[in-house]
Amino acid sequence: MYKSMEIKDDWQAMFLINAVTCSFLFFGVSSTFFGQRLIDHSSNVFYEA
Repeated sequence: MYKSMEIKDDWQAMFLINAVTCSFLFFGVSSTFFGQRLIDHSSNVFYEA
């Protein structure tokens, strides 16, 4: 009983860690592809104003 709960907790912990890691990776990839474009767009808006 305790053993199965321990395994379940480990699986949940790994799932959360993987979810967080994937979120950071996705954010990093998104910022890499779109960050500079968004910065350029924002700069153009500020310069035009």
